[in-house]
Amino acid sequence: MFFAHSGIYAFPPALWETLNQIAAEYDPAEGEWTLTHAQQRLLEQMPAYLYESEYRWLDFGAAHEYRHAFCHLAGCSHV
Repeated sequence: MFFAHSGIYAFPPALWETLNQIAAEYDPAEGEWTLTHAQQRLLEQMPAYLYESEYRWLDFGAAHEYRHAFCHLAGCSHV
């Protein structure tokens, strides 16, 4: 079983300081660090809020996906 999520994130200005701290502590021998590391540190300092939308998520990266998204937004019945 797989779980996935997608979303739009809004971070406080504290994110930049957190990223600077992580970069200063970075040791290449420990592997790469990601935005997830900064998110975890921020969660230790402040609450996070979730807004769940009833609207459909439209994501596109290929021409046929763009046509589908455009048609959905324009009210077309098919592409």
